[in-house]
Amino acid sequence: MTAVLPDEVFYHIFSFLDSRSLGNALQCSTTFYRIATAPALWEIPYALRWTTGDAEREEQRRTARWRQTRRIKQLEAHARRATLEKAQAPDSSTDSPFRYLRLDPKHDQLDASQAESAAGQPDFYRLFIERIAIDQQVLDTLYQQVEATHARIPVVTSLARRFGNDAKDVLTAVVEAQASCPSRSTDGLPASPTRTASTDYRINAYNAHLPTTLRSDTHHLVILHHAREILEHLQRRQAMHKIDELARMADDTPEPRLEPSISAGRFVPSDTETAVSLLTMFRGGEASYVEAQLDELAAACDLYLQQRLPDPSSVATCGLDAVAAAKDMALAICDFLADHGFRGARDSLFTDLDNHFLHHCFTTNRETLPLSLTLVFCGVATRLGLRASLCNFPMRILAFVMVDNSAPLPRPDQTLAEVTNDMFWLDVTEHTTVAYNAHEPTPTDAFARQQSWLEQRPALLDRDDLTGWIGRIGVPPSDDFWRPASPDVMVQRAARNILNSVQMAQIRPRNLQPGNQARNVIRSIELERRSARLQQQWTHLARVDLAFLSSVHGRTDAHEHDCITKTVAKALEGSIGGADVAEDETTWGIVRRWRSESMRSLITSPECWSLPAVPAARRFREWMDERAVDNDWTRVQDDLYRRADHWSEHEQQAAKYAAINALLRLNTQVSAREVDWIAAFLQSYFMLDVDVIEHDFLGIESGFSAEPAHDAGEEEGSEGSESSQEASWSRREEQSEGGGMVQNASVRVILRRMLQAVRVKDAQPPRVNRRARGDEEDLIGYRVGTVFRHHTYRYAGCILGWDSHCAAPEDWIVNMGVDRLPPPRTTSPSTSTPRQRRGGRHQPFYHSQVADGTRRYVAEVNIERVLGPIWIYGLPDNAAAGFEPVEEARSLGAAVHQMLALRGLGEYFRCFDQQHAVLRPNRDCTTMFPDDWSDNDAEQQHPQDNTVETDRLSEDGSW
Repeated sequence: MTAVLPDEVFYHIFSFLDSRSLGNALQCSTTFYRIATAPALWEIPYALRWTTGDAEREEQRRTARWRQTRRIKQLEAHARRATLEKAQAPDSSTDSPFRYLRLDPKHDQLDASQAESAAGQPDFYRLFIERIAIDQQVLDTLYQQVEATHARIPVVTSLARRFGNDAKDVLTAVVEAQASCPSRSTDGLPASPTRTASTDYRINAYNAHLPTTLRSDTHHLVILHHAREILEHLQRRQAMHKIDELARMADDTPEPRLEPSISAGRFVPSDTETAVSLLTMFRGGEASYVEAQLDELAAACDLYLQQRLPDPSSVATCGLDAVAAAKDMALAICDFLADHGFRGARDSLFTDLDNHFLHHCFTTNRETLPLSLTLVFCGVATRLGLRASLCNFPMRILAFVMVDNSAPLPRPDQTLAEVTNDMFWLDVTEHTTVAYNAHEPTPTDAFARQQSWLEQRPALLDRDDLTGWIGRIGVPPSDDFWRPASPDVMVQRAARNILNSVQMAQIRPRNLQPGNQARNVIRSIELERRSARLQQQWTHLARVDLAFLSSVHGRTDAHEHDCITKTVAKALEGSIGGADVAEDETTWGIVRRWRSESMRSLITSPECWSLPAVPAARRFREWMDERAVDNDWTRVQDDLYRRADHWSEHEQQAAKYAAINALLRLNTQVSAREVDWIAAFLQSYFMLDVDVIEHDFLGIESGFSAEPAHDAGEEEGSEGSESSQEASWSRREEQSEGGGMVQNASVRVILRRMLQAVRVKDAQPPRVNRRARGDEEDLIGYRVGTVFRHHTYRYAGCILGWDSHCAAPEDWIVNMGVDRLPPPRTTSPSTSTPRQRRGGRHQPFYHSQVADGTRRYVAEVNIERVLGPIWIYGLPDNAAAGFEPVEEARSLGAAVHQMLALRGLGEYFRCFDQQHAVLRPNRDCTTMFPDDWSDNDAEQQHPQDNTVETDRLSEDGSW
């Protein structure tokens, strides 16, 4: 057949194949290999799997410019579709559907070498093979972390140095998959009889990227934990490196770049936008995500402005004032943002921790802080041709806008009275709030606003207006707050705001404040009103910018919708490695969005727990049917209700870590107190960052920072082991004396010893805890992983560890009245008669994770074990007919769902066994508690709690 058909026919046939089928085809013959390895056939498969990469390697691969060009083409395609749907006449003066958008540099802005490089097509087949090989090594490292019990830091450090950002995409895919709904199992146990040694959870790099790959049934908690830890370490590592560059730039150049520019043929956002975006990378966000979201908003705003503003050519012809045109455009951008939910936060939402992190401000937190909101405005405005920058005005944030893009910025020695009048200032928070409240679309005018509200619109501030403001607050007009602020100044201001919000979150969560019950009722009414208006807008898609955004996020026509539903459901019905879905952006985007929301639908629908378990394919069909009714694929309406009311301890610490890192790295002096802060973060939350802190604060080169791992057979607490660590640190300190941010000798010693403690802790195997030694009687009533109810307070939790007696400090024992606790009454395994046990501090105590996110220390007398099953994913096929869970089981199901979503549970457990209502331990946990319930144990008789008439005391505080 190869001798009959021309190559073009085979190429056309191969263009319909996915990458797995292409890989099979190229092995058939040399002719097929030559055709099937054509770079164009592998461009889409490559683009779907890898959205980022190491900066240096990306330049060598010639993919940086290619990503930008491809992104622009995608936005243009969605814009043309939305324009045709709304019967809007395209701009005849250009081939692009956009009029103002400036993301694509012109070729005449590139020199000859850059143009030649931009014109070259990367060899996507070779790049595909290269990245798959890297991803497989990353997965091997991840699974090594899953099975390891200690010495994790050197492994992750080595991975970060070798691959950097190249490892992010596969780790992101793993995190998304492990956070999804169950794939097959209903009891959380593997089919293999050798459950402990089973490695069925391992998948290869190719399957890890498929959007239809769902979580492991038996190890999803532990895989999710370690994949997220490594991914977030890479994100923090990149953010700290970029902040250091920002600090050096502030020191070396008196006038840092404030506006976007063209670099290597690529649109580069302003330094301020990039700098503030770096803070999101300390809480699981990505600066590239912020940039992409601003690109989409700017493209949608361009379509909006084409309907609201006159053609720029007619403005020039009519001789209209350029300043007035720029002001009209700035106000129109504010109207656009307000129509899409962006506005200033009210008092009850002002201290929301998520307001400071931009990756939340495009979804749940569009009602946000002035700094974040103004930064979104400036990002959109600069992409549309305005020269907008943040202005660090006292007690508020203003946007500084210059009319002439080519004019120089105000010099540092210029006063406000000396600058020209071709600039103005804008309070974005006030304008968006007024514009939001004024929006009242009608069937004939989707842009209509109330005239009474328009009359209250705040005025744009000219030089004279700002001078009046300054005079009223008594600030000298020569201060720098009226001019564009430098990136380091805005990052430090954002960092201080974060610390204030963390302090408020620690003092009192918003939903627990006195008087907030009435506020929550008012907020619910407001949400219902806003949701109804959004539903009407998105259902009918009355505006072209709404149609554009909905198309970008996955909206399809009826035929395409049906085809995607059938093919994806078929792939989900098969096992991993079965049929693949079509490799196109729309299909993969839809499936990945469903996968990220699949567990949320289970958690919020307790009625389904008493019904037969629904397979993943059916869940996908139901989700697609729901999405077909509501065209708001951007999920703006749902995001109104998903705003967090409280934040976990880890989220608060990550926010503080971001703020303190920014403040320390942008200041030259580091005190002993600040060193204590950084070291405390590493010891408790961010141990993987020790290599970066060593290099940046002490100047220890990366080649010396990796410590040799301890032998697993070394005795615990060996003096030789610790002294070797000390010697290693001493040699490294001698080689790097005086380097890094910390220059004070005594502070360096303190930090060095603290970081040494982190490495020693990581290098040591976990301590083994025996339930009984020798012929001693086992007095521990419950095992690690047991789900329980508190006897007095009725909260649900699970056991993380135990002590044979109360190991809390004496003052805590006295304050909590532990000695007055009655003894637990249990039944001996050998007889049916109860045996009396000691009470007070002498009974076993349990370290426990509570469903609300707190950790408690609970006496055994207050533990009431929950007996299974708890079918939190629906009843299995072999469940008893007519099984009706009691109301207690329903509330427990909600608590278990809440507990499984907590961060850090994967440190101890690998999955939840619904049949026995226990959490199955991972390798770490079985090493620390080898005598506790293992995977091969049958259902064991646990002691039953008999009611004791003595009141239980509140001994379950944290210490």
